[in-house]
Amino acid sequence: MVFCNFVIPLPLLGIRRLRTITGTVIASSLIVVGMWLERFLIIVPSLAMKNLPYSWGFYRPQPVEIMITIATFAAMAFLYLLFSKFVPIISIWELKVGAHPRPVLTPQEEEEAQELWRVRP
Repeated sequence: MVFCNFVIPLPLLGIRRLRTITGTVIASSLIVVGMWLERFLIIVPSLAMKNLPYSWGFYRPQPVEIMITIATFAAMAFLYLLFSKFVPIISIWELKVGAHPRPVLTPQEEEEAQELWRVRP
């Protein structure tokens, strides 16, 4: 947990040369994994030993619990895909740059513009 949450992300985000998009994605992914492991280590050992003296045993997740976990990750991925489809990731400012109206030209300027764009053999 310490490696995933601190030791590996610190150099990736602290050294300017490693502070790229790839380095940031790797660091954030490691932090998410480390935080998930931390939560796992808090909950699972407490469920392994019951407080009753006659029911000692180890906790193993049931297939239903595994499917709920997988379905949660799949639902989050699906919601992210829907969000990125309906809410564009590209900013509107970048999309509006090419949407300027054509200027009104005189017939002579129009002919000169056509000459500039005409393909010559």
